[in-house]
Amino acid sequence: MEAESSEIMDTEKMEKKKQATKIDFSTSDKATKRVIAPFVKIFRKKRKAKAIEEEEDVDAPKYVFPYKRPSVLIHHMSGFLSENLDLSSLLHDTANVLKNAVRAKGVLLYLIEDDEIYLSHKSYQNERLKQKWKIGPGSIAAAYVAFTKRVTIVDDILTDMRFDNSSQSRDETMKSVLCVPIVTPDEECFSVLELFRDIEQPVFDAQDINTVLVTTGWIGAAVQQNQMRLLLQKKMELHQFFLKLIMWFSESALPEMNVIQEILSFVKHTLGAEKGILYKFVKFGTETCSYLYEETPDHKLTKKVLSLKYFEEAGLVNNIIQSRKIYNITDPNDPIFKKFSEQKVGSINRAMLCLPIISYGEVIAIFMLLNKVGWDHFTKADEKLAELLGTYTAMAMKHSEVVLSGIKADYEKEDVSDLINYHIKACEHDRKHYLEKMEGVILPNNFREFSWYIELDDFDNIPRYALYMIERVCGDFDVNSEQMMDFILSLRKNYRKNPYHNFEHAFNVCHCVYNVLRRNMLDFKPIERKALIIAALSHDVDSLALTNNFLVLTDHLWSKLYTTSPSESHHSQIALRMLKNFNIFYGMDSDSYELFTKQVKENIISTDVFVFFNVKLKLEVICEHELYQAENDVHRSYLRSMLMTAGDLSMYCKSFHVCKRLVDLLLSEYYHQGDLEREMGFIPLALYDRYQSHKVSVEQVKFLKFVGLPCFNLLKIILPNTSALYDSCMVLLKQWEEIDEYKNQKTWKQDESIFCNKGSDVGES
Repeated sequence: MEAESSEIMDTEKMEKKKQATKIDFSTSDKATKRVIAPFVKIFRKKRKAKAIEEEEDVDAPKYVFPYKRPSVLIHHMSGFLSENLDLSSLLHDTANVLKNAVRAKGVLLYLIEDDEIYLSHKSYQNERLKQKWKIGPGSIAAAYVAFTKRVTIVDDILTDMRFDNSSQSRDETMKSVLCVPIVTPDEECFSVLELFRDIEQPVFDAQDINTVLVTTGWIGAAVQQNQMRLLLQKKMELHQFFLKLIMWFSESALPEMNVIQEILSFVKHTLGAEKGILYKFVKFGTETCSYLYEETPDHKLTKKVLSLKYFEEAGLVNNIIQSRKIYNITDPNDPIFKKFSEQKVGSINRAMLCLPIISYGEVIAIFMLLNKVGWDHFTKADEKLAELLGTYTAMAMKHSEVVLSGIKADYEKEDVSDLINYHIKACEHDRKHYLEKMEGVILPNNFREFSWYIELDDFDNIPRYALYMIERVCGDFDVNSEQMMDFILSLRKNYRKNPYHNFEHAFNVCHCVYNVLRRNMLDFKPIERKALIIAALSHDVDSLALTNNFLVLTDHLWSKLYTTSPSESHHSQIALRMLKNFNIFYGMDSDSYELFTKQVKENIISTDVFVFFNVKLKLEVICEHELYQAENDVHRSYLRSMLMTAGDLSMYCKSFHVCKRLVDLLLSEYYHQGDLEREMGFIPLALYDRYQSHKVSVEQVKFLKFVGLPCFNLLKIILPNTSALYDSCMVLLKQWEEIDEYKNQKTWKQDESIFCNKGSDVGES
């Protein structure tokens, strides 16, 4: 006893160092402390050495588990679930100590399970093979005490008529019995101690009762504390197990059948079922399609499509879907279970646990687990575990659906991409027509002037002129002429037939950028020249002729795909997609190509007027203080952005006759958008309102003053040889101002004058 006491005290000191929660004893009885000390710690059955070695290291990396299959997690989890508080051994040891403390002849320990009580023997491992008694009066003394939860003293157990001693063999020398329930603070009785004395000993007295009550009271409190602590720890570890399962599925892109098989196997083994069945429900619009997944004897998974009539017949499945509750069927003679078992499963079954998997308030699947291994039925603990398991299983199944749908979407995207790449290319007739006449292009007069604009009867030569400009800017030896012509023709095909934002406009922008680059070849790097000239020709490909504000207002798809500059972002994406189909430049390595495509995208997006204003403010400060540095990459990006905007606005550097025609085409697009806005209940801006067309000159003057001239002026400051753009725009501004000035003035029309009419009369006379 002294050795035992010393060992227990050492254990208590270690527990204090670990800051473990302990019960504060209010009694000074050292014997009582010694008896109840083991119950304020967590005791578990010892596991095998191998299992201990396989225990996870808490300091190990947390993300090694994706390489483990769920079957490994199941094996590890099974070991954990078998770790229960070894209450029986502790109570046997305590009973022996109490026996000596109250000088009893012997002691019997009864344990409670559900509504029954059975005699526990320390030497037997399987307590469930022992005889059991129903808790309540009219049975043995321990069953009566478990029912009343009160201490009972029997002077002579063999002659007391309150108890049925015929169902229990007792020693003939047994006489006085002290029967004590061990009850938790929540009034849950989990054990009964039966201390007895023989005929030669006196009956138990009040002091004996006091000793036993104090001890068993603290035991009940300590056991409850440990059970709660153990339950919390078990829940935490179960959550970790299930999180590992979820993360395993997150890292795995398995086919649907493999995912279902892994999940079904995990659920089946976790709950100890002999067989598992899974019903999965998939919605297609308003219809629900159902699938049955069932294991074969060789552990393979079969899949069957079920009709709605099947569920009308299978009342159990309907009940689960409607109630969304776990069904634990313990009676094989249950009519619903019997009908389902014989007609649908095709085997003899003893018990079934049905687990609905719920996601977003709907039952997406039902697990049916048949026949618990080693038991007649599934327990309440299995139901609680299944409820927890259902949450994580729903997450795993939903995540798997998302992953698989993502994979399917990738395949569909690839399929659509192949279709787009096929139709994005120019027709073979156009290719032959232009490839045969690529050499010896005769340029029109004044082609190298900013004021030049292509004639209407010369549109057929636009692809040849575009190829010529690209070759002059990028270098003949760097351009794959045949592939470049294919690219140009494909661009022409993919520009929509808009009044203004069409391939004619793209060519005009390209022509302006070409003339700037030809005058300043040494001021731009080769990769910059290539990106600028290609971006200029591609900058409005597949344009809808609608503003970004309108796309956002109408919640257009492009506004969802791109948070800023939706139109320009779409144009750049189309251009980059097309560039992948054509090897337009020789000798461009991967790094150079990456930089090239990056600048193409930036150049196209810079044509957004909001991007222009942002760059303009920064570049104005730089130019005002003469801080522009050609070797500064940021400054160079500002210059490229300004050049792209200048090209986009270059129609304002043409003659008034050309500009007026182009403005009318642009206004037709604006008026179309204004009509759409009016149909939606909005009031369009004056520039977009066809009923305010008399304000065109005013709007043009405002635009040139606040957008056109500032852009051309900044470009002129950095590249002085582009001053012609600014000068031409200034001339056009004055012309629009004159129109605005004289439009409201009364003018003399000779044929309507009174003087002319009188003159006619005089002449006639």
